[in-house]
Amino acid sequence: MQRQTELPAQLPMAVRGFTGRDGELARLAAILASAEGESAAVVISAVSGMAGVGKTALAVHWARKVESAFPDGQLYVNLRGFDPQGSVVQPTEAVRGFLDALGVRPERVPPGLEAQVGLYRSLLTGRRVLVVLDNARDEEQVRPLLPGAVGCMALVTSRNRLTGLAATEGAHLLAVDPLTPAAARAVLAERLGAGRVAAEPEAVADVITWCAGLPLALAVVSARAAAQPHRPLGTLADELREAGGRLDALDGGEESSQVRAVFSWSYSALSPAAARLFRLLALHPGPDLDQRAAAALAGVPPERVRPLLAELTGGHLLVEHTPGRYAFHDLLRVYAAELVSTYDDQWERRSALHRMMDHYLHSARAADVLVTPQPNPVETPAPRAGANTVEFEDYGRALAWLAAEHPVLLEIVRQPQPGFDGHVWRLVTVLTTFLDRHGYWQALLTAGHQALVAAERAGSLAGRAGAHRGLGLALDRLKCPEPAREHYLRALELFAAVGSDAGQARTHQHLSRMSGAQGNPDSPWNTPT
Repeated sequence: MQRQTELPAQLPMAVRGFTGRDGELARLAAILASAEGESAAVVISAVSGMAGVGKTALAVHWARKVESAFPDGQLYVNLRGFDPQGSVVQPTEAVRGFLDALGVRPERVPPGLEAQVGLYRSLLTGRRVLVVLDNARDEEQVRPLLPGAVGCMALVTSRNRLTGLAATEGAHLLAVDPLTPAAARAVLAERLGAGRVAAEPEAVADVITWCAGLPLALAVVSARAAAQPHRPLGTLADELREAGGRLDALDGGEESSQVRAVFSWSYSALSPAAARLFRLLALHPGPDLDQRAAAALAGVPPERVRPLLAELTGGHLLVEHTPGRYAFHDLLRVYAAELVSTYDDQWERRSALHRMMDHYLHSARAADVLVTPQPNPVETPAPRAGANTVEFEDYGRALAWLAAEHPVLLEIVRQPQPGFDGHVWRLVTVLTTFLDRHGYWQALLTAGHQALVAAERAGSLAGRAGAHRGLGLALDRLKCPEPAREHYLRALELFAAVGSDAGQARTHQHLSRMSGAQGNPDSPWNTPT
């Protein structure tokens, strides 16, 4: 296969005001320097540490510093190994995303993880590429994503110490501990000014104690302190102490309780509208969302949610990791989920979920109408007020939206909410052509099973028909013709039962193409009666 010419540039946005990790940066620099000119296939550094200790910030900051050492590009994926909602990124999803970034056309993507990993590693041969595998759960999640080419480097972060990578892949292990008091003071001085920090040493010491040496907590505290430049730090330290006294300790020990106090203190300073949005964002499945989706959760126009998002990112309670896309840190997501279940009643939570589900379903359907010559035939009830659905001007914008949002749409399907079965099976029906054309066949297979369960629960023959068609298509592409045929035939039966000529026609096309690919273009198939 001819090598692609695109240079991947997937690193998140640069970390502002990064400081306090000179030792760790020096260690990473030494690892890279020792690898120069070596014949080893790949250099791996595994960075481990507790939640909130700044592993991702360290990895991204260092990766940005050494971009010039990897002129053929940088790959990045958040593996979500410890996502509080349990939505771990599988190696099949991650390597598929890397192939996209490397410019592989969907029709050139081979089926199966092993073949895709082989193509991925082949494309890196002769290149100098940095691969950042963030938030890994364990060694097995990481191994298929490691490059095998001389000159490439993998940088892995995890809450777990990945000793298996050291034993079998020769990885360099780097443990990241909470910041020392001196390093934490340097962080505050960088963000608030050395003079302000030096003027109140006792208050600064109290703030550092409450932040438990965690850069995440220090960022939250310093953001609020910076917004009140004339307020004594002693007053802020007293407020933190009071917030801690109001809270019960979380499981996880004293440090966890302290960090929760920091979050509570910062949350209490939000405007009522921003506080409500912070809570409702916990209902979103992740991995990230844009302004319109946030507006749908809040039930307000997009222009009204923009300043609220700015308030949350300004307070370091939310991060804009790429332009226009927002995400929670895992610890903050857990905290927001706790708040929304406490302060927002079931009706409010369900209304927000309904607006969000309508937003994604109707926007995806509008996009599918433009990108698919024969749109997937699915009737959808009218969206709720405040859903902020997207209308697309042309093919390009519709395709770009699907490319950006399909990870979110798949998470909605993987994490079905009670009472939204109709949204799930309709969403999979709408996504089927996009997933097929772009080679996301394993994702289509998983989504198809979820759609079938949802359609059966909802008692929808049309939903079951679409799910069987999607399952047949996924298995067909994955070179499993016999089970694919069974799903196709079942789809034909159900499409006939609901009177869908379009559904039957498309399924017949799939069967005909599959038979032709097997060298039997005239082979008949028996449609159940």
